[in-house]
Amino acid sequence: MITLTIDQLLKENEDLRRRLEETEDALRALRSGEVDAVFIETEGEQVFTLEAASKPYRLLVEQVPHAAATLTSDGAIIYCNHRFADLLKWPLRALLGKPFADFVAAADRPALDTLLRDGQGEVSLRRSDSTKVPVYLGVSVVQEGALGITRRSSAPRRP
Repeated sequence: MITLTIDQLLKENEDLRRRLEETEDALRALRSGEVDAVFIETEGEQVFTLEAASKPYRLLVEQVPHAAATLTSDGAIIYCNHRFADLLKWPLRALLGKPFADFVAAADRPALDTLLRDGQGEVSLRRSDSTKVPVYLGVSVVQEGALGITRRSSAPRRP
């Protein structure tokens, strides 16, 4: 059994508090996005860069020359590019989290259900000024899982 003096315990407690404070500062910086890399000193120096998993995807979608959006399985918009936002004349951030069906003209909502099932079709979308814009949509269902990304339907082609 190890026996420590009061002074040794106080010193150890002070050291542990300092290390805890440093760790909490590092976690706060990571959570708030203040840090873009972590340096870890082991046998050799290692630098780990931090990047959101969605960043490469978002960069790719932004380069697509067409309006594009990613929806959850229940139809909420989780990401869209600026061309999609421009098409609807809505600020991009105002679209995120909203149900896609909210932007489909009421008369075309039954057609949307068919489109989602069949993978392609035409509907009219409702812009911010309530004007309608006819669009041809292609839908491809992609699921992520333990084995990676699987595609349930192929990318649609215009007939």
